[in-house]
Amino acid sequence: MTDLVAEKLTPLQEKVEKMTVSMDSLLTNMNKVLDAKTRENLKSSIANLNETLAGFSVATKNVNSILDDNKQKIGGIVTNFNKVSSDFSKISDSLSKANIAKTMKTLESTLAKVNGIMADVQSGKGTFGKLMKDDELYVNFSKTSKELELLLQDVRLNPTRYVNVSLFGKKNKPYVSPVKDSITKAKTH
Repeated sequence: MTDLVAEKLTPLQEKVEKMTVSMDSLLTNMNKVLDAKTRENLKSSIANLNETLAGFSVATKNVNSILDDNKQKIGGIVTNFNKVSSDFSKISDSLSKANIAKTMKTLESTLAKVNGIMADVQSGKGTFGKLMKDDELYVNFSKTSKELELLLQDVRLNPTRYVNVSLFGKKNKPYVSPVKDSITKAKTH
């Protein structure tokens, strides 16, 4: 039986020896490829990767801590966002229900009428248009305004000329033109 086991183990031993030689050859080749500088760079890269992973771990812990500390605030923000979104949805629904097209047509019609009125005013049609375009009407209005101002001034200065209440029958005084008659001055200048 030992012969049988030796017979079966011999090919396996040969394969293990060949594999050991191949592994030795592979390690020798790896050592040739990885010279001292490359090995140092590899060690440095692995050390930097470890530092980066440690920093990432600390950052993750800090973020988790911040999130734990601000859970209520974050929940409030989400609640507020949901409320604003709901309110916006209601406003959007209200706007869609409001007949904006009809409102716009009414607005356009109104603006067209206003444009027509302004065109008539510009061309001198209507009372306001004539007042805006007719110089003679303006001059007459200005004169009438000045005469009314003088009349009011005279009524204030001489009220008895216009309102005469007499218990004993006084005679009316004749009209005397005010000294500062700006209408006559305007005509002479």
